[in-house]
Order: sequence, then structure tokens, then C-alpha cells
Amino acid sequence: MTNTRAIVGAAVSYLRKNPEEVLRHVVRASALTFGVPIASLQWLASRLPQARAVSEIAVESAPPGLRFRCVATVMATSVRVSAVVSIRDVAVSPDALRVTFRLSDVTLEIVGAAAGSPVAALIQSGVLDLSKPGKIANFIPNRPAFIVEADDDRIVVDIMQVPKVAANSRARTLLSLLAPVVGVRSVESDSAYVWVAFRARLAGLKEVAARLRAHA
Repeated sequence: MTNTRAIVGAAVSYLRKNPEEVLRHVVRASALTFGVPIASLQWLASRLPQARAVSEIAVESAPPGLRFRCVATVMATSVRVSAVVSIRDVAVSPDALRVTFRLSDVTLEIVGAAAGSPVAALIQSGVLDLSKPGKIANFIPNRPAFIVEADDDRIVVDIMQVPKVAANSRARTLLSLLAPVVGVRSVESDSAYVWVAFRARLAGLKEVAARLRAHA
């Protein structure tokens, strides 16, 4: 499992090799915009533990989003999945963190000798409208609770409904404190970075102070 020390070590090594990036980030930070190197996401993807259901995870730039590739195993059939994912909106509230994703350029390709399987037959039939993956998500059996909306090319996920996050009291407390004062303006990529632009809500400081007194 990828650990924190390895991540920090990789980040330090990257900045040593690219010292000009420090100034670039300082300038952006003054506008509450922070960048995550796509190379770091690629590094993390290459070190994710391989699972039976999902493997060969890859990430690459596809402005304003990212292209994700992987091999997914569905009903004993291996499918190579590729899609461009962009974030259209992030809504932060004291008890929810909703992210609206747009999926485009979705492709599915059967891997190996599984042409006769039900999944392969469904994909090869052309019945699936890959331009509207949100509609397909609506037919997922036992759809996870964190997928709160799905339609056309949109999928809305509430991070706070992910079981491990929902069970984390510290994460919920942190969100309740940040939500009144911090918002997300945009999340966009270029050829090298994913840039997250925040907005400050100074009017929310009184609410944060009240919550801190309540937790004291």
C-alpha cells in the first residue's frame, strides 16, 4: 500500500528537480489556486494495489479534465475502459461534499477471449449509449449510495456518503468547519497540472466560531 512517507518523498524529489515550480505555485496560491502535478497522479496510479475488479489504472492529461484508463472485470469478463473525466461543480456544505463529474469520450473494449459472455455481447451489440454514461449508471445493480445523481453525461457523487469517509468523525468535523468559509470555484487541468481554485467566505467566520465553541 502506498504510504505517506513515499508520497512526501516523491513530492520533495519532484520539487528538487523542478525548482521553478515553487515560484509558480506561490504566485497561484496568492489567488487561492493550487496545483496537483499530473505526474504525481500517474505515480500514485502506478502504485495502487492491483485488485481483481480493477487493474492497469492509468491517468493522462485531457484538458480541462483527465483521461482515466483501466481494465475492469465484470461478470468474469475483462473490459478495457477509457473515459475523459472533468469536474463541473463542487458543492460544499457542513454535511455534504458533492462533486459533479462529466464523462466524455467513453470507450469499452473486450480484453481476451470473452466474446461469448453476456457482458461482451451487450457491449458489442451497440445497445449501450456511451455518450450518456449517467443513464447507464442508473441501471447498476445495488448502485452505491454515494452516487446521488446520474443522467446523460453527468454523475454526482457525495464524498461524505463513501462508507469509510462517513464513518470518519474527524473528516465530518473538518468539513463542518471548512464549509462556511471555503468554497471551490473550479477544477481544471492543463498539460501538467490539475488546478483547484478556491473562494474564501469571510462572512462564514462567525458560524465557524460558533461551531468551535460547540466542540469545545
